[in-house]
Amino acid sequence: QKMLGGDGFAFWYTDTPEVLGTVYGAADYWKGLGVFFDTYDNNAVGQNPLITAIVNDGTMRYDAGSDGEDQASGKCSYQLRNLQKPSRVK
Repeated sequence: QKMLGGDGFAFWYTDTPEVLGTVYGAADYWKGLGVFFDTYDNNAVGQNPLITAIVNDGTMRYDAGSDGEDQASGKCSYQLRNLQKPSRVK
């Protein structure tokens, strides 16, 4: 049985912290780094959970339909949910 969770969460390092929006709770356009821990397979490619890093100069809107794949500075697929031990990110 497939287990579905929420869409995920993000780590933000931006010049305007605490600006609310639709991209994992933050602004659609940001200046800085967003690291996304995407647990839902929006683009039906089957590589989730997906960890994606996107550097943005404030002019690019996050493409949720493709899970930010074309915008990524780096990405990897990593099972981070439902483990028998805590997940860690370094």
